[in-house]
Amino acid sequence: MKKIHRARLIAWCCIFVCGLISGGAVAKIYSQAAPNYIMISRLIVRRAPLTLRSLATTAQAQEVTGELVSLKIDGKEVKVPKSTMLVEAIKKAGSTVPTMCYHPDLPHSGGICRVCLVENAKAPGYPIISCKTPVAEGMDILTQGLKSKEYRQSNLAMMLAEHPKACLSCPANTNCQVQSLSSQMNVGQCGVSQVTPPRTKRGIDKTTPIWRDNDKCINCDICVQTCKMQGLTALGSYNTGEHWVGTMGTLDVSECIHCGQCINRCPVGAITEASEVKEVLDAMNDPKKTVVFQMAPSVRVALAEEFGCKPGERILKNEVVTALKAYGPNVVVLDTDFTADLTIIEEGHELIERLYRTVTGKKLLGGDKMPINLPMFTSCCPGWVTFMEKNYPELLDHLSTCKSPQGMLGGLIKGYWAKEVGKVDPKNIVSVSIMPCSAKKFEKERPQLKADNGDKDVDYVLTTRELAKMFKQSNIDPTKLEKMPFDKTMGDSTGAAVIFGVTGGVMEAALRTAYEVITGRPVPFKNLNIEPVRGMEGIREAGIKL
Repeated sequence: MKKIHRARLIAWCCIFVCGLISGGAVAKIYSQAAPNYIMISRLIVRRAPLTLRSLATTAQAQEVTGELVSLKIDGKEVKVPKSTMLVEAIKKAGSTVPTMCYHPDLPHSGGICRVCLVENAKAPGYPIISCKTPVAEGMDILTQGLKSKEYRQSNLAMMLAEHPKACLSCPANTNCQVQSLSSQMNVGQCGVSQVTPPRTKRGIDKTTPIWRDNDKCINCDICVQTCKMQGLTALGSYNTGEHWVGTMGTLDVSECIHCGQCINRCPVGAITEASEVKEVLDAMNDPKKTVVFQMAPSVRVALAEEFGCKPGERILKNEVVTALKAYGPNVVVLDTDFTADLTIIEEGHELIERLYRTVTGKKLLGGDKMPINLPMFTSCCPGWVTFMEKNYPELLDHLSTCKSPQGMLGGLIKGYWAKEVGKVDPKNIVSVSIMPCSAKKFEKERPQLKADNGDKDVDYVLTTRELAKMFKQSNIDPTKLEKMPFDKTMGDSTGAAVIFGVTGGVMEAALRTAYEVITGRPVPFKNLNIEPVRGMEGIREAGIKL
């Protein structure tokens, strides 16, 4: 490595960092020493992450002017920026109006379901679509007028007339916006027929880990706008005599990258992840099986929300271990943070190998056919990898050859852990990942995550939602449990692994490792916190001098 000119090494390292993308954050570090690769990295930023352009568009669309207007909401005077939508002004006034097809993060959403109708106090009975109407000076709005309540109730009832009545068996039961609004509005009194319609020809799309039930879809367009915000068009709106939401074919042949953002925002149970809760419970009830769990870092932050905590109020880590151990003595709980650390070590050294081969034409480690393309992208996110495969296959050699943390630990569980620690036949191990993303369900089916005999390294993946449902089904509340440590050997980790759970975390961890391996010194930031590459504001830029 000493033979590599320092300036060129700095340049190549900077190019790698420029290409590392994680969770929508891009850190770009550049040098004049390698203009051709800088051009390539800028091309990638311009072409691939359509999400970044979409986020910028969203920010522009939601930008409001500084000019304020005065209006009355249910008799209360409020002042809001001129371009504010009426539905947001209503919230500011402390009043409420139901919404389903509108989401504040999606600037083009709304105007479809008409359950947000309000009235002009100066002309009662005249309906106003609050999610599509900007505020105006002197408005006098009634949110609880007799006519507006009647309109909202009728619109929701007509929507339900074509909706399957399968609430008790629906995955969204008790967490469904239509269900909540139906109760709140007393829809049953309006006399609309409650006959369940026959199943449509489109039925349920089960071609991916994201299941879509066309019969439950209320055609609100929330999923369509969410997909567009991700820079994709897997879901779209169509008009064939009527407005409906769907795909051209099935999700497996669409642009879908299985990120699951549409699941998060669907107001009904039309889009869900393919649940594997039953299979996991069956495995834990089988005394012949050893069930080995691994848990990703971000799960411990989000899980508490399912048990009544406010976002970020409570972190459940070792409490989850206690909850899982309650299922029986055949349960082992490991920490995915362990292999998040391995990912950073592997990717950091793969970068150095690519740099060395590119500069010297010789190799230090790895096989002769190992790709050496630069910049190098992280491969730890299965949604990102699928995005590259479907949209930019010509750039696949820029991806790191490392498995994701889930993939690494899955292989170790049925390999090293089974032989050296658990002393268990791998065939009697059920490997279960607890992950924040439905794309992990797709990843576990990849051939790269299978042994030579075809056995999967990871048998089942539970999302945070599924884990919460499993606990509730078993009457377990992790917020009320004592803490229990992860099982040894693969239950320890560093802070670099923990920050995988936040936007830009992989980027920051890679920067720390690459810098120290090359220079022998830790990064020159207080407590190793590289603040310039943190945050959600699109492209993040930073410069580090080696």
